[in-house]
Amino acid sequence: MKNRKNNECSSFCEKVSQSKMVSPNSTPKKSKLSEKENLGIQESLSKSNISEQEYKEIIDFNKELGSKINRNMISPCNSIPRFFDDMVSLGQLVLWQNASRERSTFTEQAKFMKHDYNTENLAIDLFNHSYFMGISYMISTQIIRPTPQSIINWLFHNIEQKNKIQISKLLTNLNLQEQSQILKLFVDRVVTNQNLINSLHSLFSKLLVQNDPYLLDILVKEFSRRYYELNFNSKSQSFPFKSEDSLHMFCFALVIFDIDNTKYDKDYAFKSFFQNIQTINNGDNFNSKFISEIIEQLQYKPIVNLLDQSIDELLSTKLSAYCNPVNLIKQKQTHNVNWKLYSIGDAYLLTSDGYLKIFEKSNSQIQKMNNEILITSKQNKQLLYAICKDEQTFIFKQKNMKFKLTNLNDTF
Repeated sequence: MKNRKNNECSSFCEKVSQSKMVSPNSTPKKSKLSEKENLGIQESLSKSNISEQEYKEIIDFNKELGSKINRNMISPCNSIPRFFDDMVSLGQLVLWQNASRERSTFTEQAKFMKHDYNTENLAIDLFNHSYFMGISYMISTQIIRPTPQSIINWLFHNIEQKNKIQISKLLTNLNLQEQSQILKLFVDRVVTNQNLINSLHSLFSKLLVQNDPYLLDILVKEFSRRYYELNFNSKSQSFPFKSEDSLHMFCFALVIFDIDNTKYDKDYAFKSFFQNIQTINNGDNFNSKFISEIIEQLQYKPIVNLLDQSIDELLSTKLSAYCNPVNLIKQKQTHNVNWKLYSIGDAYLLTSDGYLKIFEKSNSQIQKMNNEILITSKQNKQLLYAICKDEQTFIFKQKNMKFKLTNLNDTF
């Protein structure tokens, strides 16, 4: 029976290696059509006067484009996500512009802010309130470029000033196309080939994470890749992990044990941990001495810092450190909306209920007429401003905006 299974397995592997296995998503008819299309492309390219390198680039481009279309990353109309919950890239933070709802990219339209002495401090405060809001602001002021490496460089410059909650959200937001690159660069910076507990601690000490297994596993999986990469080439008899997968499963079980051991019954945590690590080392159990050492280290150095759900600082609290705001009311048909207006550096900032509107001061003018504030653009141009809300950023053009003061004693 065992020999029969081995023969079947060998036969299966041979078919795969010889490309005789047909994918469920690829019928013979589709394969023939695809083959004809490829022959047609190759024939037309061979008749063209292009170099081999150009030919290779065209083929690679077609493959990449086909892959993106199959994954619905590109719509027939444009390359910008069609819905707000779709994936978004750093170069596509702004989705809409103008009353005509014309689509626009952030990097082309948003660089209207001037850099001044307050800009970087304000960027940190905005990031600490919402990483997406902070990144949008920093790209518009050209503090950073819209690349993962630029974000990481900024993040690790005085990283102790950056909010650990927002760093965690940035690293685990799968709707951001560059998330995996940002996470990889971050983990590569903090993970070393020291012992496992210290290395895990060096990662999680910079984060405040939710007690969500899905989000935790995003971090642990990338950690395992890096830690195994650092230790694999120099591994000796003392390195206990037989594969990257076994390291990943062990680290995840260890992180869950660390959380359960802190929050819940210790006996239950121990029992669950030992059940979770049974035979995960490529079918074998780990050495009992190694497990004892890990647990002992964990008692003195917990790994995970969990997010306290009560932490929620208002954006207005951060901005009030720069100047006192002017309290305004925007009158609507059914209700009024409260706003706060700040004058910081080269920007006017309007905030309300999680919204942030940014106006370039040198291109805008604010007038007080009776009890109203009128914001207009200079030289009869349309007023260009950015709006950040949750994990979306928009650019709008508008002729003017009117607000009514809530308090006659407010000064402007």
